[in-house]
Amino acid sequence: MESFQGIFLKQIPFKESSKIMHIYTDEGLKSVLIHGAKRLKSPFLASSDVLNEVICHTSGKDLLTLVDLSIVEHYDHIREDVIKTTFAQHICELVLHVADSSIDHKRLKPFLSKVLQRINTTDQAVLYVYMFELKLLYLLGLQPSLKQCLICQSSKDLTLSVLDGGARCETHLAHKETWSEELRQLASVLYYHDITNDITWTIDEGLISECRRFLDRYYEVYLNYRTKSRNVWMGLLGY
Repeated sequence: MESFQGIFLKQIPFKESSKIMHIYTDEGLKSVLIHGAKRLKSPFLASSDVLNEVICHTSGKDLLTLVDLSIVEHYDHIREDVIKTTFAQHICELVLHVADSSIDHKRLKPFLSKVLQRINTTDQAVLYVYMFELKLLYLLGLQPSLKQCLICQSSKDLTLSVLDGGARCETHLAHKETWSEELRQLASVLYYHDITNDITWTIDEGLISECRRFLDRYYEVYLNYRTKSRNVWMGLLGY
């Protein structure tokens, strides 16, 4: 028997009443078959929902089969809020997209849990989503330079450019873009923020929207990826 803790990120229907759950652990992504999970009398009917953090006890080798599980965290406040649910689904899609890469799962898994805990309890959920996306780029080795020019390390007269990989000084700016200095400062603060400390700042909607556009563009250029949840996000909030 194998036991491990992780977060259910996705479910796939299997036959009439069963399902396969993709669970993200500190060893990476695992797939777990849960027999009869969709039956009303199943002990796993509610506990096997996406976003639940659980401890699984499984058997088998090629495809792990669930024997028992216990819930560590429901993230109830996320489920009660359609916007927070969309935010959480967005970052879960990102994790699923990079889970097969050489990313450090022992660092990403606990960070994902901490971000979901913050989204669950805070009124500043969108800023924790942005923080997650910026720090995920670091774990992928794709992080933008934010505090100094990527070429000469100058910290003066910086301009943010997605195509240039972040901040560039006037001398080394190859692709002029229209991102604001306030965005560069916000991204830098979020990137270096310690998630164990509360975010207490108030950010105007215009800057929040600009940061969203910047991150979308960055992920499209360097990962060629955009989550499906972004379309829902756009429909709900308009950015």
